Amino acid sequence: MDSSSQDKRMLEEESELLPETEQSEPVAEHHERPIAPVRPDPEEASRNFLGTAYRIQVGMILIGLAIGGFLARPPWELFDWNIEAILWGTLGTIPLAILMFALDYIPYDGLRRIEDLLVNKIAPLVGAATIKKLFLLALLVGLGEELIFRGIVQNFLMTTMNVHYAILLSSILFAFCHFISPTYIILVFGVSLYLGYSAIGFSSEGELNLVPPVLIHTFYDFFAFVYILKKHRDKVKSKADMDAGANEE
Repeated sequence: MDSSSQDKRMLEEESELLPETEQSEPVAEHHERPIAPVRPDPEEASRNFLGTAYRIQVGMILIGLAIGGFLARPPWELFDWNIEAILWGTLGTIPLAILMFALDYIPYDGLRRIEDLLVNKIAPLVGAATIKKLFLLALLVGLGEELIFRGIVQNFLMTTMNVHYAILLSSILFAFCHFISPTYIILVFGVSLYLGYSAIGFSSEGELNLVPPVLIHTFYDFFAFVYILKKHRDKVKSKADMDAGANEE
């Protein structure tokens, strides 16, 4: 018998002498319970979103004031709080609100995609906000964007070209800065034209007045926030009712 055969035989004999506890045992399979994904707290997400939105809009206001200081007429000189401008800024929101209602009844896929984005994605981010917080957000958005696009862009362009071209170009810029979809750009462009003309329609001596567009923008955004938030809550409630009915069956 050669040496390799002898070694093999010795190993087999040693294995037989080992106690049972030292024998190799099959490893038992462990089935761990899957860990459920951690869902973010809606209220915390809403607070974070609002805080970020507040900071961005305050930043826009400060940038607008800083840049506007280099213009012949800085934006803070373009606020003429006369009765006519205040009325136009308040009542001028009504046509935009009617337009928002009307768009709900137009069977166009582009509009439905925008509605889905606003109701299912944006509305939950402001779901925990109080009415006061929603109005503050609308006010900051209205003031910040109007300072930039009407108080700086349109203001500057009106010193270099015809007022209609100035409103047209500033509205194109405004629309593309709100790019979500082609349909949304068209809607925002139309709203910007409306805001641009409101700034010259009821100002003293035909000069630029930021009171009407700031008020219209603020009231319209506040109305839009409340409207899409209500639609979101109605949708959530309807789904909860359907699930409860299915469970009872």
